Amino acid sequence: PVESALGPTVMQSVSQLLPPLIDRFKSLFYQGQFDARDGVPSYQAVLENVPWPGIPQFLTANRTVWYDSHSPSNVNGYFRQFQKLAQAVVLGAGHL
Repeated sequence: PVESALGPTVMQSVSQLLPPLIDRFKSLFYQGQFDARDGVPSYQAVLENVPWPGIPQFLTANRTVWYDSHSPSNVNGYFRQFQKLAQAVVLGAGHL
């Protein structure tokens, strides 16, 4: 039932729905480094096409290394943020 109801909307962009959400709420997009289904390149393409005025600054924001607080020599992933929009890539992870 759910699949048949949502079927016509599969593979249609919802990027135009994101700007009011980003303006109002802190928004985190996170992906596993090895996610073959909805991985980093897919989310990157979505984020590049969000019609939000802060997208250019977000896309050029410095990516910082996210270290394990209990073992600082271990890298958990990468993180970038501009205003209320953030993205985290979890190293070594698949589909989350």
